[in-house]
Amino acid sequence: MGRRVMFTPAHLTRTDLQHKLGIGLSEEAIKKVQIFLHRIIIKNTYLNSKDNEGNEGFVQISKTERRTIFGKEYIALTDLLQSKNIVEVAKIDWVNKTTGEIHEVEAYGKGHSTKKYRIVGYTSFRRTDVTEDTYIVSKLNKLRSKGTEAHAIYSVLQSNTDLLQLKDSQELRESLTIYYRTRDIMLTGEEYVAFFNSVETPITVDTFGNRFHAKHTTLKRVFRQYLEFQGFEGKPLVNIDIVNSQPLLLSLITPELVQTLAEECAEAIPILEKYCGMKDFNKFRNLCLKGKIYEYIMKGFKQLYDIEINRDEAKDVFYLACYSSYPKAPENIGSKVMALITRSKDTYHVGRFTDKQMKPLALYFIRSCFPSLFNLNLEIKKLNWKNLANHNKKQYKMHANSPMLAQRIESSLLLKLCAANINQAGILFTTIHDSFLVMEKDALVVRRVIQATFEQLHLPKPRVKTETVHQVPSTMTVAA
Repeated sequence: MGRRVMFTPAHLTRTDLQHKLGIGLSEEAIKKVQIFLHRIIIKNTYLNSKDNEGNEGFVQISKTERRTIFGKEYIALTDLLQSKNIVEVAKIDWVNKTTGEIHEVEAYGKGHSTKKYRIVGYTSFRRTDVTEDTYIVSKLNKLRSKGTEAHAIYSVLQSNTDLLQLKDSQELRESLTIYYRTRDIMLTGEEYVAFFNSVETPITVDTFGNRFHAKHTTLKRVFRQYLEFQGFEGKPLVNIDIVNSQPLLLSLITPELVQTLAEECAEAIPILEKYCGMKDFNKFRNLCLKGKIYEYIMKGFKQLYDIEINRDEAKDVFYLACYSSYPKAPENIGSKVMALITRSKDTYHVGRFTDKQMKPLALYFIRSCFPSLFNLNLEIKKLNWKNLANHNKKQYKMHANSPMLAQRIESSLLLKLCAANINQAGILFTTIHDSFLVMEKDALVVRRVIQATFEQLHLPKPRVKTETVHQVPSTMTVAA
């Protein structure tokens, strides 16, 4: 592992903190404050890299994180930081329904114990080497481990991801700076490269679909050309991806696969048994295995609606039809769609649709072409999986059951099985959700490992494609 770095606000030196907080504060307490500010900075930098609209410098810091940093004094010390105007908490207007009075209250993130903080007056950070400070390093390690599941492959992914670096250059810094400036994001290319190439970046496994999230999964595609593994500088990287993986994995979900890879979703097994053997579902599966499902949707939209859509819009059709909320009376979709087409058909030829415009067309199309797929999703969306929504039970929505099941199957299959086999083959890799980022020299082996893993589960071999990340598509620009 590389040198350990702590990011602190450029406008707040250690002396400034001591002066603001009072000389009576212990050395350990000052370190805790610096770690807390560091946590806000790396989360804010990470969110900005995702082009997070409306972030305004506020980031979610959970109660667990605050306790890890401050210990039992977490309430007193965060209150002290607020009272001294070092950090502030996001607030919203709350209306008393009885009296109609409006009160300003603290805004909460996911879960009532998660608050949103930002550093007052923050514009940039400075880096401090803390490699030799065992107290700070221990705290930083604990904070990073809070975001990952206790499964061996996630430790491998964390170590490998820490080796993934951006090849620093003036060209990259300038491109990043332009990218952030055009989005009114207070971040420079130099700062982002320093953040990315540190080993302090957030690493999490979400509790919804068990997906792995890290610095490179939020990196805009145009900047992937600068990626390389530390120790293998100059070695080109490729992305190994299963062709139309999302619909394919949905088409391959069987009762046996749920029992093996997502046992917690076993309530879906009787529904899968009812629909997975149907003729139209087999047709859907075969199209996915051939890598032609999106082309089929494109052609079908033209035939059914006389509307031409591109491949990206065909993907939207699939996601809306399978993973969005369904109407309360799905049997009425047809009449509503035809009325919509008759009334405003011209608006659909501009080549850009809103989800609201596309959704009824998508639902009716899938129901017409693949009724078993439509009914499978409809029934799964009626299951009460609130207890599986560990991330936020209050905001649980039943229509999310289908993507939850699909993502959990995907994560178990690609991360815990394929990734484990790739690691066993001695290959350096990391993942970008449903794809693998590896050195070009290892591409063939990784492709074979993925297909062999599918065969081990008695699944058809998927079509796998290789894409170089050092080749920027001609349509891609920094401003894209």
